[in-house]
Amino acid sequence: MDALISAVEQGFSEVAYAVASNSKYSMLLTIVSGVIVFVLCECIKEIWLEPLQEYKRLRQKTAKMLTLYANYYCNVIDLADATDAQIKKYDEAGKSLRELAADVEGFIECLSWFKPGIPAKKDLYRLSREIIFLSNNMFCAFDTHEYHVDSEMNRDQANAIRQIMKLYSREYQRKYGEKG
Repeated sequence: MDALISAVEQGFSEVAYAVASNSKYSMLLTIVSGVIVFVLCECIKEIWLEPLQEYKRLRQKTAKMLTLYANYYCNVIDLADATDAQIKKYDEAGKSLRELAADVEGFIECLSWFKPGIPAKKDLYRLSREIIFLSNNMFCAFDTHEYHVDSEMNRDQANAIRQIMKLYSREYQRKYGEKG
């Protein structure tokens, strides 16, 4: 956006210079070049800057969801032992994660070919699959009580999601003592 503003300011200053020098051709050239710069800036904004901002919002939302629902996906329950209230909360968490995966899929479909700062489409598709896996794995198999296995698998999935999105994981922070 700053580049757009500076380009417009530069165009106005060139027009002022052309008017002061009384040259018809230089004024026309200045106007045309100002329009070209404006159009180029709008294209860059539309093709790259707006998708980059949307990706940053998805990253923020992903980090929020992983933190918010960690108490569910890291503590899988068995439907045989769960209360209706527990089932409802876990189901809501799973649905919210699935909505996040749908947001990622929708984002992928709107990407252009020029996307510096945004992961490749194949990585974003993998991200969507990882989130869907996590959303589907809130409950262990009925009456098996294999909580630990599924909870551990979900932690790995959450870390894979963090890795794709380049989010700091808690394990990374513990291992290296960094606070992001």
